[in-house]
Amino acid sequence: MELTNVCDFNCVFCPNEIMTRKRGYMPTQLAKSVIDEIYEAGLTNSLMFNLMGEPLLHRDWYDIFEHADKRNLDITFGTNCSRLDDVTLDELYSLPLKLIIVSLQTPTRGTFGLRRARGFTFEAYIRRIRRVLWKKFESRNKVRLLVDLLNTCSFVRDLIDLRSDIRVLEDDDTAKTVVRAWVEFAKTVIDHFGLGFVVPSPTDIESIRLRKGFAFEILPGVILETKRATSWGNALANGTRIIPGFFGGCGALTGACGILWNGDLVLCCGDFDGRTVLGNVRETAILDILSSDYAEKIRNNFKRGVLTHPYCKQCRGGTTVGTWFARQIGTIITHTLHIPVQKGA
Repeated sequence: MELTNVCDFNCVFCPNEIMTRKRGYMPTQLAKSVIDEIYEAGLTNSLMFNLMGEPLLHRDWYDIFEHADKRNLDITFGTNCSRLDDVTLDELYSLPLKLIIVSLQTPTRGTFGLRRARGFTFEAYIRRIRRVLWKKFESRNKVRLLVDLLNTCSFVRDLIDLRSDIRVLEDDDTAKTVVRAWVEFAKTVIDHFGLGFVVPSPTDIESIRLRKGFAFEILPGVILETKRATSWGNALANGTRIIPGFFGGCGALTGACGILWNGDLVLCCGDFDGRTVLGNVRETAILDILSSDYAEKIRNNFKRGVLTHPYCKQCRGGTTVGTWFARQIGTIITHTLHIPVQKGA
């Protein structure tokens, strides 16, 4: 559920600046009514408060999160952490949160410029992220934190034909240096709070291969992980000619869907421009939208690896025959494989 598609960053690797739909904030009453409807229909036990945008820019984010908790829904969201000063962190960590995706993404001084983060230097931003981790233990909140780093190694780039100006984690040695720095910070947290936790070993770090990706638990409930770059349905791919796909793996409608700030229900959590609207929750019950004949057709075809919606065909297509084939096969693989979290020995 998207609280807003407004963001105070303008990351090069995000389609924010090419998004054409109107920007706005979900009315608080609509957000609460959607939460009530989801709870009463038993549609899910967890809500992700993102699609596009920074959710903490919504003036009533706390009330909305609190309402979700009252309906026994797990609170999950991703954030660039720009709003998370100590006062806001105290508010946030007073809630029984399930998961926060900490969107670090650009972990080096040389790549931070890709965030186009107004008001932050690289050093100030790293301090902010570290403070988010520190306050988790100070508040004794049991929330799970995923600290994401953007993986743009050659294997990933070639698979999706990623635009040439989007370069973050490109080589194994840089990735190892980044992980070592965060492990050293983790040690200070462990010592201060007496956590008795074993960080990843030098051998663990030396085993890093960006081609495979990694996920290290550097503190209890804090995972430092790579996130493969995406072209957002080929919107950030090289070139404009897309060969449409016709098969591929996806969790749309079978495991997730999205509700945009204006109430439009889209079948895909990556549909940044609202291209796959199935209905509007202000006009039609969520369950009725999800059980429509067209939604059922899309869902059943997904289970067979067949693409129905034109946007899905664009997303799973490619700019060359090679990327067209690789993306379709690759999405089937990535929707069946799982990278295990590595803990210290």
